[in-house]
Amino acid sequence: MKILLAIGFVLAVANTALAPDAPSGYVYWKTLKVRATAYCPCVRCCKNHANGKTSIGKNAWKPNGCAVNPSESPYGTMVHIPGVGFRVADDRGPRGRNKLDVRYVYHWQARKFGSGFKNVKLYRKGRRMEGTQKEAYEIISAVASMIKDSKYGWGADFDLAAVVDDLGELETIKGEE
Repeated sequence: MKILLAIGFVLAVANTALAPDAPSGYVYWKTLKVRATAYCPCVRCCKNHANGKTSIGKNAWKPNGCAVNPSESPYGTMVHIPGVGFRVADDRGPRGRNKLDVRYVYHWQARKFGSGFKNVKLYRKGRRMEGTQKEAYEIISAVASMIKDSKYGWGADFDLAAVVDDLGELETIKGEE
């Protein structure tokens, strides 16, 4: 019974951490609370940098990007902004930590967005399965350590490798459905 509870807990935590809405080719990385503002590629918003290009050379007139602090969120990071959707980090944003600029085509759209604090989800490029197995193994290891050290301990009878193998089989079966 105890092992079923532990495995159920591990699967629930692993599924929550993965954020099922991750775009294809990306894995959930982290959630940040940011001060979100908006801009468009016009002279009023970008001043002398209004050349129609992002800081990495992409077309700034396409409204599929956002500006970030590249030391905090590397270029190419996929960002999910509540009320806006997914945007790719492809431009240098406002100075400071936990700030984000959402790019729009028209100045009136940027003004309408305004500014405020938002909890944004960040996604890195990668294979979902690798992240799932690694995170699940780390969680299982932590649960196993707690169980071994607890008064309910299973001692040498607890086989972590078998649990990880079973979890891998479950993921394979789940992926084939």
